[in-house]
This record gives sequence, C-alpha cells and structure tokens, in this order.
Amino acid sequence: MAKEILAVDDEEDILQLLRFVLEMEGFVVVTARDGAEALEVIASRRPDLIIADLMMPRVSGVMLLQRLKTQAETASIPVVVLSAWGDDEMVRIAIDVGAEAHFSKPFDSGELVRFIRRELDERKESPAGLG
Repeated sequence: MAKEILAVDDEEDILQLLRFVLEMEGFVVVTARDGAEALEVIASRRPDLIIADLMMPRVSGVMLLQRLKTQAETASIPVVVLSAWGDDEMVRIAIDVGAEAHFSKPFDSGELVRFIRRELDERKESPAGLG
C-alpha cells in the first residue's frame, strides 16, 4: 500500500512540484495551502508523513508542528519543514519542537525523497511504528 504524504505550502508551484516528484516515486500526495487547512485534512485522515513550509498565512508551519507534537494521536507523524529564507532561529525552533528534518527552498528533490524513504522505513521497522 502506498504511503500518504501531506504537503503543506502556500505556494502553488511548490505544491505542484512536491506532488509531481512524490507521485513519481509512488507516494499518494494530499495537499493543503496552510496549517489551518492541514489540520482539517489531518482530522479526517492520518498521513504517513507531513512536509510543511515554515512561513504560511493563518497557521504557520511551526504552529502546525506544535499542535501535532502536543496531541497524542498525531505526535508520531514525522514532519519535514521547508523554508525559503535563512532564519536559523525559526528552523531551530521547528527542530526543537519535533521536526525530523529541514530542507531549504529550492530543495534537492532526490535528497528529499531519500530522506522520506529512510524516515518511513525506520518507522516501519520500529515497534508499533513508533519511530
């Protein structure tokens, strides 16, 4: 069964790129345009991994991450954050809150896919999927 990835970004070009790259690799991709929309998606389905931009309207990537990591039912979903600018403090906060990794825009799609596969494989091998 294909793994499902939720891609969250307010830039349509980034969402289209993520969808194209990840679907070519066999993943099912669901998209959201900001953290608020992502929370609505997550309420009805549990993606295997989330890729989220840090800077978005309404609910930022950091706020989304904080919400996910403080709720038992979503805390174990791995989150990868993307950022287009070099605010090291925002990236540090995201990693401290629980992001598994950070990729800068523009990102290397091959590197991102390798990371996602490794992350999902590790979680599959750990007891009860708890990475």
